[in-house]
Amino acid sequence: MEETFQAFDQKQLAGLIGRAVVRQGELLWQSDCFCTAEKQYTRDQKTRAEVHPLGSLETRRFIGSWLTPVSDLLRSTEIKMPEPVRRELLSIVEDVNPSVAEPS
Repeated sequence: MEETFQAFDQKQLAGLIGRAVVRQGELLWQSDCFCTAEKQYTRDQKTRAEVHPLGSLETRRFIGSWLTPVSDLLRSTEIKMPEPVRRELLSIVEDVNPSVAEPS
């Protein structure tokens, strides 16, 4: 999954996401790193979002419109991967954070 996401730059990946809100604790892919959202953020140019890389106490900041939820990336037809792999990865992501299983 990381290799597949790394084939795109952050701006391209963010452009694949159509929804307006990222939820607190949601798994994101930000600049070649899995992260979680500090709180709920609107995906717009005015929002300044804080995210935490998995396994780190570090805080990174991104413009809201660049936030990229992993679940949405896995649902995107632009992300090329075998369908059984896509389904399994999406199932894992949804199991890890069931409160964000369905897109807004």
